Amino acid sequence: TQWQVASNSIPYLTRKGQIRYTTAMGKPTSVGGDSLQQPFFWTGEFSWGWLNNVSLYGGSVLTNRDYQSLAAGVGFNLNSLGSLSFDVTRSDAQLHNQDKETGYSYRANYSKRFESTGSQLTFAGYRFSDKNFVTMNEYINDTNHYTNYQNEKESYIVTFNQYLESLRLNTYVSLARNTYWDASSNVNYSLSLSRDFDIGPLKNVSTSLTFSRINWEEDNQDQLYLNISIPWGTSRTLSYGMQRNQDNKISHTASWYDSSDRNNSWSVSASGDNDEFKDMKASLRASYQHNTENGRLYLSGTSQRDSYYSLNASWNGSFTATRHGAAFHDYSGSADSRFMIDADGAEDIPLNNKRAVTNRYGIGVIPSVSSYITTSL
Repeated sequence: TQWQVASNSIPYLTRKGQIRYTTAMGKPTSVGGDSLQQPFFWTGEFSWGWLNNVSLYGGSVLTNRDYQSLAAGVGFNLNSLGSLSFDVTRSDAQLHNQDKETGYSYRANYSKRFESTGSQLTFAGYRFSDKNFVTMNEYINDTNHYTNYQNEKESYIVTFNQYLESLRLNTYVSLARNTYWDASSNVNYSLSLSRDFDIGPLKNVSTSLTFSRINWEEDNQDQLYLNISIPWGTSRTLSYGMQRNQDNKISHTASWYDSSDRNNSWSVSASGDNDEFKDMKASLRASYQHNTENGRLYLSGTSQRDSYYSLNASWNGSFTATRHGAAFHDYSGSADSRFMIDADGAEDIPLNNKRAVTNRYGIGVIPSVSSYITTSL
């Protein structure tokens, strides 16, 4: 008998005898990413496959100021019953004009896939936090004097996904509830429908319709989203999006994306409400990405007449080092598997359909390969 377990929904599951870990350090950025905030931090976490169906987890956040946290948990592969995990986090924090406090937060996650119907049910977390527990986000908001600090007490999220093959329709439903020690509670409902279809010569036109409601004790906030994506050939896409908020204000976004050159892609878009388009004040955005064997160059710019403009440039790549060798290569996520090849000193050997090459020492790395699955390179 075989079961499919949604381990990606339960982040602590790891193959027996294996260790997965990730670490990062730096400073948080403000909303929009235009300035650095306090504090400087280091974060790390690991998952160890203790038994065939049991994994242990640990993690920590350390800062150069008055915030530290430590977490520990356990995840279970229940085979046909799904997957389950529990964890507890301790925080030590001193907020503005307050004494240093220690708090605890407790969380449970469950995920189950129903093979007979192709359904996915995720109880993506029940969390209870005592009044003295502070998350990293809450500490950042307090440290940088943001006004939206809220002391979370209890939260849960339930999601359900079902594909209706006869209608070629995918449905997604989510329910989230949050309560706070010092603020009113809210409930967030969301329903999303998506479908692909053909219109004459246009194949695989993708559409989605999403309705969401945030129910506060004082009022409701409703939003409606419509998105249409039209493939134009094999590597170009024309898209349109519409959003209506609780004030019946409608905004539009039109975009064009082109990746016909495998190493170069670009996009342009315009967005704004009806009045902004009428007054020629829609927000314009353009971006360009160049892919190399060692990483990706990304350039973007945004402008709105009589309002603002911004330019951004970034480089995204990875470096892998083992006792067998080391090499720079294209970006790979911290939890992604990668494949290292030793060509016995041969340089510039193309790998993975020329998406990677060996370096001057004959070492090449193919990033983001599938775990536990036979892969042809």
